[in-house]
Amino acid sequence: GSNAVIELHPYTLAYMHKIAKLFSPSIPLMQSAAYFPILFMLIGIITIFFIGKSITGELGGFITATLFSLNYLAFTKTSWGMSDTDAYNISLPLLFLFFFIKTLNSKETKKIWANTIITSIILGIYAFAWSGWWFLIHISLGAVILCFINLARQRYKNSNKEAVNDLKRITKIIALLIIITSTVLT
Repeated sequence: GSNAVIELHPYTLAYMHKIAKLFSPSIPLMQSAAYFPILFMLIGIITIFFIGKSITGELGGFITATLFSLNYLAFTKTSWGMSDTDAYNISLPLLFLFFFIKTLNSKETKKIWANTIITSIILGIYAFAWSGWWFLIHISLGAVILCFINLARQRYKNSNKEAVNDLKRITKIIALLIIITSTVLT
């Protein structure tokens, strides 16, 4: 025979079923699997609330989460009973984005390390769930490079000490993201 492909989805459904059996011992696997998209969309909605909150405040987070939860495409791809992997493609990139933004906004080295490690772990989980995970690496590295260019331009224009410190911080983030992600994913 051929080698079996190891994917995240069967493990997720199996562990969800084990947890569901703690609350209802007679629950069938198909019924516990039906809750999978709801759980992962809930994670996505909570995550996008915190993304919006970090950018615009609590009202912006609430509006962002509300608009996201009313998104027709996300709603139809993750309805109850449809135990497909589309929920990963919504919740895991949002988690990645949240911790990536936290990494970029962190000033302390410990927080940069912690958020970069969490971001890399989420990316590793996403790689286990979907073969197109590398899109996130390209987009995030492109964003970091654009931030780097913008800060370099500010430094050249203003020559202030804060821009120099930001350049050093962004350089550390680029190095950490590349090193940790390549270690987690290989």
